[in-house]
Amino acid sequence: MADALELSAGRIPQMLKTQRTRWRKHPAVRELRREILERLAELGRVASAAEIADALAVRRGTRLQERDQRRALALAAVRAVVEVEQLAPAESAFRHAANREATDEAMGAGLLALEVGEDDAPDTPSAPGLLDYAQRLGRVADRLAKLDTLPTATTVLGELGAITPPPGAAEWDERRMVDLAAAASRNAAATPRLEIYPRDLPLVRALRLTQAGLVRLIPGLPTERQPGLTPAEVHERVRARFPELTDGPGGHDLPTGGPLTKALRDAGFELALATREDTGTQRYLPPREELASSYLSVQGRRHSTRTGALTRYADDPQIAGAVRAEERLSASARRDGFRVLTVRMGASVRAVAELAGEDSRFGAEQVSVTGLFLDAMHDLVRPGAKPTWDTILRADAAAPGTKGALKLAEYTRTAWGRVEPKLRAKLDAGAGSGPVLLTDAAAFARYDAMGTLDRLAAAARQGGRGLWLLCPQSDPAREPRLGTVAVPYQAGLGEWIELPEAWVTNAHRSGAQL
Repeated sequence: MADALELSAGRIPQMLKTQRTRWRKHPAVRELRREILERLAELGRVASAAEIADALAVRRGTRLQERDQRRALALAAVRAVVEVEQLAPAESAFRHAANREATDEAMGAGLLALEVGEDDAPDTPSAPGLLDYAQRLGRVADRLAKLDTLPTATTVLGELGAITPPPGAAEWDERRMVDLAAAASRNAAATPRLEIYPRDLPLVRALRLTQAGLVRLIPGLPTERQPGLTPAEVHERVRARFPELTDGPGGHDLPTGGPLTKALRDAGFELALATREDTGTQRYLPPREELASSYLSVQGRRHSTRTGALTRYADDPQIAGAVRAEERLSASARRDGFRVLTVRMGASVRAVAELAGEDSRFGAEQVSVTGLFLDAMHDLVRPGAKPTWDTILRADAAAPGTKGALKLAEYTRTAWGRVEPKLRAKLDAGAGSGPVLLTDAAAFARYDAMGTLDRLAAAARQGGRGLWLLCPQSDPAREPRLGTVAVPYQAGLGEWIELPEAWVTNAHRSGAQL
């Protein structure tokens, strides 16, 4: 500050002391202090200054439009209250712990925790205890943020839940615990799905994880009128998953123009920025040849003419749904990423033939999850040794919590430990290959391996081959499930593709009547 104002370093503390005294008398600062204390109480008596600042900006409002500007203004207001408290530290209602190693300047104001007051209950946790707890959470968050693979919510909650809060602390819900850990960290942030990621996550990896370069094309619409994907929509997709992402050291704005185009291409999205003639807006579109094939080649192998096909799917909602599924599958087959495919139970055999048959246009490799799992189990249960396979089958039918069920769980965990590397190896076989199609996947849910599926999905989002999960169910239009267990997917990024009956019967390509 002294350098910016061209003053001596010793002059700044003198000026600050004067300002503290003036601010202390100001009615607005006193009111602001009251609001900060209320917000701290609502957040479990400990929070980061940035969390308090964001809450104040929402409650009070500001004319500033940019998020970072709003936070900077609100942080200045919080800082004024913190400075006033320094006039009489022994009488302060809260304690401040600076986070001087934070990589994000917005987090440099550190943590605030309420001191125990005269009217508080005897078991109220102390401010030092709360700050120590938050800082331990922050260290775990920083460790998780450095992992090569984005940790799932299950991993994050398991790691953070192992940190014991101080006696008398409020009941921490999952969302609050993860947010506090990120706020107390040096370089970690939390996604809305409770994942932990580094604030300086490389943009290319963020684009790949969010599949932010997927372009929705309207079949039959001329190229010059295609809405495409605007740079703002790319930013929105990234920010929806990674709200605290910075663009390099000290940066806060995601790039536009050439840098964004290069990042998209490095992430595997061959897009070009073009200006729409009727509106003058810039948007991303695939290359012309890919654009044409995206909505015309779905009729390329059908027997009817292209014109007739366009009319059919425009008039018939079932054909339209089949065409949309075809387009999305075609786009996904050429890239990495995770897709959940729902199909009517009883139609899965025909669906698999379309997706991974010898003449399939998608080139998917079918892998039976149950088959791999059973192979691994048979390897563990050798003929002539104990337990026998009959013992395993009886344990499979045993009630939960019984000795047999618990012993079976040990075997299934070991089996999944052998299955997962085999599936990971298929995903790592190389970009450009067709996707891996997982069928007979109910074993994931039946034998407590949804975490394995989560890790495989996360790996597929980070490069290599795509991963498709086929979920046969009574109603393919309902949320995807394996048995009674919901399948996690990124709803806003198009990871769920419904395969309607018209697609299974190839009505959208053959022109057959339904």
